[in-house]
Amino acid sequence: MSSRSIRFGVVHEETADKGPYKLGKVKADGKIMDVEFVDLTGSEGSPLKDSRVIILSADGDDGKAVAIVFGPPVKDRTDGQKPGETTYKNHKRGQHMKMLDNGDVVINSAVAGGKVIIN
Repeated sequence: MSSRSIRFGVVHEETADKGPYKLGKVKADGKIMDVEFVDLTGSEGSPLKDSRVIILSADGDDGKAVAIVFGPPVKDRTDGQKPGETTYKNHKRGQHMKMLDNGDVVINSAVAGGKVIIN
């Protein structure tokens, strides 16, 4: 594996997220490239512009590149969590669910009076 097979970058253009593959554009080392976004099992999302990604290029071929989103735009990062705490957040609207260190689960809507629907 060459040193160019793994890179850090950011989402350059939000994906339309339609069709069988989630395709989009990322920017790394000043270069804009097409990638397939990979969702980890059980968790799916459509990353915002400037979200941080790890880009994997099979055999160093950018035409085969995939991207794993590993964080929201830096300005939107959830800060101050205790070890073991987890937050699921829609970084565009703000609603979120937090699983706290004390065992509580806190669900917040993005708007006053917003609904939390449990089926």
